[in-house]
Amino acid sequence: MFNISFSELLIILLIAFLVVGPKDLAKVARSLGKAVKKGRDFIYDVKSYVNDGTEDSPIKDVKDTVADVKKEVDNLNPLSDVKKDIEDLNPLSGVKKEIKDLNPLSGVKKGDRKS
Repeated sequence: MFNISFSELLIILLIAFLVVGPKDLAKVARSLGKAVKKGRDFIYDVKSYVNDGTEDSPIKDVKDTVADVKKEVDNLNPLSDVKKDIEDLNPLSGVKKEIKDLNPLSGVKKGDRKS
């Protein structure tokens, strides 16, 4: 989590030992551990609350409705049918594919070709 090396950890512990003292160092470490645990629990609770709240929210309903409307509009778009028909009528599209398949250097980049 924290990128702390062993030497940095020793320096931190030495400073804590000097500031707090040997008698109270265990108490401080214990209370610091409890505070970190409470912080993690709080973050977990907030995440679970947010995730649970978005499943039943009206925003999800609106999002689903918009996705359905978009799908319907895409299905009703007459230009998509025309585009498919034009691509099917293009006689060169099949020839381009065949030439690409026959060319042994089609998968080789320009810089990789041998002269």
